[in-house]
Amino acid sequence: VSQSRYTPMGAQVPPVAPVIHVDPTSGLNVVGNGNSPTNPYKSITFALDQAQSGTIIQLAPGSYTNESFPIRVKQGVTLRGDESTQGRTVVISGGGDYNSRKFVKQNVTILAAENSTITGVTVTNRNERGTGIWVESTNPVIRNSTFTQNSREGVFLIASPNPTVEN
Repeated sequence: VSQSRYTPMGAQVPPVAPVIHVDPTSGLNVVGNGNSPTNPYKSITFALDQAQSGTIIQLAPGSYTNESFPIRVKQGVTLRGDESTQGRTVVISGGGDYNSRKFVKQNVTILAAENSTITGVTVTNRNERGTGIWVESTNPVIRNSTFTQNSREGVFLIASPNPTVEN
């Protein structure tokens, strides 16, 4: 069957988003990995170094603690765990110093960039003044996730952000 039977002549077929797989238990941070669930990277941080806008970073169940915090989700990148459980099996725990342009030094787990998506994860930051996700002047989508045991707040919005936060 020819493609022209289903796609009008001259029409563009939408590109498939690249997916990078991460597993904190069985993964290896070696360039060339990350291309399948059986050959994943070990850390979100390493996967983000490889990602470009439009990439989906698929997180396997597990505890993500050996990261370079704060985790900086790049513009247009999706960080995806398990939406069906609101991320209860995909736990990102930790925090690091972030110097906000508007609100001085903070301790943050995840920084959400413009047009990024964070979905299906549990975010925990037990550090003093710990924030789960910091949204500063950006418009991320944050959905189907759980925020627990953050010493300050789960999601902090500052400097005219325009996020979508659901479930």
